[in-house]
Amino acid sequence: MMSRAGIVLAQRHAGQRPTVGDLGDLDATEMGPSTRGWLQYAHGEMLGDREPDQAFAVYDQALTLALAGGNRLLEGVALVSSCALRARAGDSSEAALAFGTAIRHWQRLAATTHQLTTLRNLPTLLRRIDKAELAAELIGVVDHDVFPTYGVEADRLEEVRQWALGRLGAERFEDCARRGRLRDRSTVEEWVLTELAYERC
Repeated sequence: MMSRAGIVLAQRHAGQRPTVGDLGDLDATEMGPSTRGWLQYAHGEMLGDREPDQAFAVYDQALTLALAGGNRLLEGVALVSSCALRARAGDSSEAALAFGTAIRHWQRLAATTHQLTTLRNLPTLLRRIDKAELAAELIGVVDHDVFPTYGVEADRLEEVRQWALGRLGAERFEDCARRGRLRDRSTVEEWVLTELAYERC
């Protein structure tokens, strides 16, 4: 069952459209909470932008199962996917709060790679709330990393980059992005959390 979830997630992140049937029986009682949680998470990824309200509910189920099984990785990825979807389809204030929760989660686990994924999804929210300078600076932060993104995540980040370029102009955009590239990596998370707290006010 876990292999099915992995295949579906790879297909989804590559921009394909797997179906719920590809996951098998989501309610099979012989599975432990972590396995069921991963399947629910994959189901949420499949629903995504097509059915966001249902996807939020499924991510919540995955989170509940992750907590029941003590699976901190599953907890984190479900948090990230939920806040990333909220950035695109949910309330912007709730999305900012959800990003803060996800960032704190990875911060506690010192999980820098997953934190990078979280930060790469945040510019989409910044576009929705018309924060072009902040988006450009954060793009400078995530561009400065050695682990490249791909698939739909890369596409969304590029869309925000082009929007910010259009809003700011090339020179101003580059100034903001340069600030991001020069930021002390050890303080980036606190800087982002401070900005998110401001946006919730």
